[in-house]
Amino acid sequence: AHAGRRVTQLRSPAWAGSLIAIWLLWLLLEALGLSPLAAAAGTIVGLGCPMWGAYGLMLDTWIVGLPWGIAAMLLWRRRVNGRWSPMWLTAGVATIGALTSWLNVIVLGFIGLVEMLEARHKRQRVRLPWVWALPAVAGVVLTFTWAYWVSGSIHGLTAILTTRTGGGMTHDTPANVIRALWYYWKHSFTA
Repeated sequence: AHAGRRVTQLRSPAWAGSLIAIWLLWLLLEALGLSPLAAAAGTIVGLGCPMWGAYGLMLDTWIVGLPWGIAAMLLWRRRVNGRWSPMWLTAGVATIGALTSWLNVIVLGFIGLVEMLEARHKRQRVRLPWVWALPAVAGVVLTFTWAYWVSGSIHGLTAILTTRTGGGMTHDTPANVIRALWYYWKHSFTA
């Protein structure tokens, strides 16, 4: 089934992800050692930017993947703090994160690299990087496989990857952002 013209149903993953990302970011900042009040202030400042307001309800990989990336960083930070999460949870969050956003592939690669360097520095056996690195590799492989399938050939894929899409640069003012937010609100919740 598809949502058709029902914007509410179509945008619900982005809405849910945006709301969950707020809570996860607050938890991450607390896990980094901030007080609850400072974590709340950091969350407000971090997500109170025009980009979050303009794109927070869009079905874009940046928004849909954001809660998974924050969750991966939160699980990693908790492990660093000595609070281990179940391996299936870590692997699941990392896998879904890698499949939802290319930005998460970068985050997972960074976490895996830091884990590997930390283990090497402490002269320990590397235990956890595969939990972060394997989903990142799987995300890259599946994304390129899908892109190859969609484009039909390696030449089509190369053309897609080497051609920039989109229009020219525009200058957005705060008034334009507020107008865009009002438009999204009006057409999303009153549809």
